[in-house]
This record gives sequence, C-alpha cells and structure tokens, in this order.
Amino acid sequence: MIHVRQSLSGIQKAAILLISLGPELSAQVLKHLREDQIEELTLEIASLRRVEPDVADRVLREFHQ
Repeated sequence: MIHVRQSLSGIQKAAILLISLGPELSAQVLKHLREDQIEELTLEIASLRRVEPDVADRVLREFHQ
C-alpha cells in the first residue's frame, strides 16, 4: 500500500496517474510511449497493491500543475 507521507518515484506517479485516468484514457497515453516504457509502467501498475485516495489526489494535483 502506498501511504500519503511516502515519497513517490516518477514511475510510481506515472502508474498511479494511469490508474486514475482509467482504461480508455490510459490507452491513449500508452500509445505514445516506447515498448520498454509501457512494460515498465505495466509492471509498476501490477505491483501496486492499493493506493490511498489522498495519494492519488496528490499525484493528480501535481500532474495538473
């Protein structure tokens, strides 16, 4: 589980963002990435057990900025 106070890596933030966007929007993003980037992101998504809503909100706010 990823907690609010935990520092996140760039790949973790990207994975959380893609999860938050949902399958349709995530697919649109992924089609612009290289195969190795897609593999890295999908592995990170698969390793995420649970993301607290506050963490997802923090990642979305950072992305919007």
